Amino acid sequence: MNTDILIGTLIKRRKGLKLMQQNVAELTGISRRTITSLDTGNVEISFFRIIKIAFALNLQITFRSDSFWPVESELSNQFK
Repeated sequence: MNTDILIGTLIKRRKGLKLMQQNVAELTGISRRTITSLDTGNVEISFFRIIKIAFALNLQITFRSDSFWPVESELSNQFK
């Protein structure tokens, strides 16, 4: 999973809803400092926290089995 794309989507959604970082912190129980670090790309964030933020921003995360595992050709290219 490309977390950069997912995190970028969360940031775009927050800004689109005109929510401040503090608002998201209050909605999720995650510190404002962590939300700020997320926005600037200076934090490793758990998937659980990503889910909490997505839920607070009324976003749905969908897992697709066909995109979760790399295809065999992608794997073989990684080990050449």
